[in-house]
Amino acid sequence: DFASARVNLGLAHMMSGDLKKAFAEEAEAVRLNPRLVEAHYNLGKVYQKRGRHRKAVDAFRQAVQLADARGPEISLGKQLDPGEARRQEKIFRLRSAQRLASLGNAFLAVGEADSAIVSYERSLELDPGLSDVHYNLGIVYEEAGRPNEAIKHWEAFLYLARSDPSLNSGVSEAKQRLPRLRKRLER
Repeated sequence: DFASARVNLGLAHMMSGDLKKAFAEEAEAVRLNPRLVEAHYNLGKVYQKRGRHRKAVDAFRQAVQLADARGPEISLGKQLDPGEARRQEKIFRLRSAQRLASLGNAFLAVGEADSAIVSYERSLELDPGLSDVHYNLGIVYEEAGRPNEAIKHWEAFLYLARSDPSLNSGVSEAKQRLPRLRKRLER
């Protein structure tokens, strides 16, 4: 009956590729504690991996709403030194940005580009260093016929990707897209 343990067990099952067991554990964690942010988030990940993108949107949205309502987790009754308070705030912002990015991905999967843009932009407000979010916004804005915004995000992606060799395929794509976009603006 310990919801947090179920969340961790579900995550372990997800990482090992057993989505059926992962789903069962995350769903049970949500049943045991409907306010547990990570259970909703992980459930969204399971739905996403199973191709059930509308369900993923709902789960990610619930995770974002719960986290926003709760705010940073600060130990009750403890006075935190300023450095620890800043560290906890930074962790909260990073996790929130990641949840919003996942929500944006799920919105894209169901064809809701405008909602994806809102989620991605909110994500970048919390953590402007998320290269994958800049990459996705480059694509979405380009497809939406908004070249100025697309260029801004492709350039940010290239800047962030300059020291990450795992992003080389994205770098190649960005370098192909940018000249076309700039040319479109010249017309």
